[in-house]
Amino acid sequence: MKAFYLHRTYQREDGAKLELFLAGGTEGARLIRTLKGRIEINTENYLLKYDKEGPYQTLLSFAPPEKRGFVAIFLKDDPPVILFARFSGLGLKEALGLLKSFDWNQLLSQSLAFLEGEVS
Repeated sequence: MKAFYLHRTYQREDGAKLELFLAGGTEGARLIRTLKGRIEINTENYLLKYDKEGPYQTLLSFAPPEKRGFVAIFLKDDPPVILFARFSGLGLKEALGLLKSFDWNQLLSQSLAFLEGEVS
């Protein structure tokens, strides 16, 4: 199976940071395996929960006191494609808003085209 892994970092002047990882094929499978099946936690200091954004299952992790966390968007299970974002200096709602500005359907279709050999 083909594999790919893309990484981009965005940083604002106020120090807020968003790191994006798009992984597919064997790289996506490896990342998905580490994230699926976690126990949900919801306290005032930490949140880890599965949710849904449109058709996609997500895993949200956020530590409000530190304003940091991650969001995993499971775009497809077979072949595996995942969009993972790690953030700091942002609230969970703001991080999700920034993530939604990326076209998840487009990322998925381009990923599948690469994995299926239509793009090199």
